[in-house]
Amino acid sequence: MKVLILVDHLRGGGAEKVTIRLAKALVDKGHMVSIVVIEDDKSYLELPAQVYFEAWNLEEIRHWRAHKKSAIPNISAQLNEINKRQGDFDLILVAWEHSHCLANQLPQDKTWLWIHSQIADWPHPQSTFNPLKRLQSYKLGRKQQRANKQLRKIYQHTKAIGVTIDVLTGLEKRVGFEFAHKISIPNVLDIDELNGLANQPLPKDLTQPAIMFLGRLTEAKGAFDAIHAFKQSNIDGQLWMVGDGADRDKLVALSEKLGVKNKVIFTGFLSNPYPLLKACKCLILTSYSEGLPTVLCEAIALKTPCISTKSSSGPSEILIGPLAVGLVDVGNTPQISAKIKDFWENPIIPQAELAKRYSPDVIANEFLSLVAD
Repeated sequence: MKVLILVDHLRGGGAEKVTIRLAKALVDKGHMVSIVVIEDDKSYLELPAQVYFEAWNLEEIRHWRAHKKSAIPNISAQLNEINKRQGDFDLILVAWEHSHCLANQLPQDKTWLWIHSQIADWPHPQSTFNPLKRLQSYKLGRKQQRANKQLRKIYQHTKAIGVTIDVLTGLEKRVGFEFAHKISIPNVLDIDELNGLANQPLPKDLTQPAIMFLGRLTEAKGAFDAIHAFKQSNIDGQLWMVGDGADRDKLVALSEKLGVKNKVIFTGFLSNPYPLLKACKCLILTSYSEGLPTVLCEAIALKTPCISTKSSSGPSEILIGPLAVGLVDVGNTPQISAKIKDFWENPIIPQAELAKRYSPDVIANEFLSLVAD
């Protein structure tokens, strides 16, 4: 089978890494994969040797704005050339938002839009070129009306893959349209690589029993709620605050004010937090809004108990069956605190088979099944 993945760029972010993991998983199963970036910024992640790569350098697409009458470049010549070189594709995945603008020029029966963004929780819409996230900055006026009209032209009646269903339904509701078909496929995890990283030694000063917060130290991620809930739980252990963010100093001051300064450990950003994620007694995710919280998938793969707020999407789709007992209401620190105490004494350990849901082989098969659809 021949698969084409059209992306904005490969600069090294999370979505880019997921794209390369998927490409590798497909190649490992014996399929031919081509990746085309529409921006040629000379800053690419390393691709598997078997993946065919092209850069189209469509500079004008970087300046496309949903609220303006911006021209979308014609790619018929580029499509003809790549089809001559690689043959007809069985499946075309169009990943990320500027590439989505080109989707109506692709064979509609083979093309799926791959949507990672949760537009509802983007804090600084004016600071991004992402036309979905910029929607938040358009209030009820001409800009929003024009933006919604252009975005409906792009997305209405297309087929879409979201990292969660909420990502897709949220976009439908915000812009005012319906996809022709929508499904959710979670991000692929390289579980063997994850276990290898997790098996590295723990820092010497982080060996006591602890619960763990992993993420940006901001109010939106519920970092203040995490410290309040930890204090209220009165457990005999530490809270590892792993990450960095704009509210770090305020959080340090809060831990001192609550009298838990010596029990709340701020590690800063760690390039490899997985030894801690594997060793902690429980992960707490206290976000007010999420797309697909990869950290929950990683925790499940490492058999780490999880407590998570029922934010806008993701956690309720990940913590299912027996793990659903770890779901709590957003911002409800007494509920989070009670759940921490419960898990400290009686943790719900994820079963090994649950991690297979995110394995490269399983996720690759889900994408390949789209050809039959």
